[in-house]
Amino acid sequence: MTEEEISLFGVWGTRTDNVYICGSHGTLLHFNGEEWKTMESGTEEYLLSIWGTSDNNIFAVGDNSTILHYDGKAWSRVEPLKEEYFTKVRGLGEDSVYVAGENGTVLRYDGTKWNDMSL
Repeated sequence: MTEEEISLFGVWGTRTDNVYICGSHGTLLHFNGEEWKTMESGTEEYLLSIWGTSDNNIFAVGDNSTILHYDGKAWSRVEPLKEEYFTKVRGLGEDSVYVAGENGTVLRYDGTKWNDMSL
């Protein structure tokens, strides 16, 4: 993390001892029930929203077309279909993940590939 003030924007978890938070400067934190630990995001972009289906399937989205995926071991960047600022990620399951963003952007992940559903 940077020496600058960190802002936090998104929170998601599966239990009180398994909570994830995203924020400014690529901040990703995990709470294990006792302490917060920093996770390496590989970006300095602002991460605005986080959501997942399990400990090994989590998405975080943010500025400058940033989509990250966590597989239970490491965060990796997902190549976006569009160049936009992404503001929210939510879903219905592993095969139905939605990302919303500026300019009417809506992307859907079907478990295999991303699809553009923009307005």
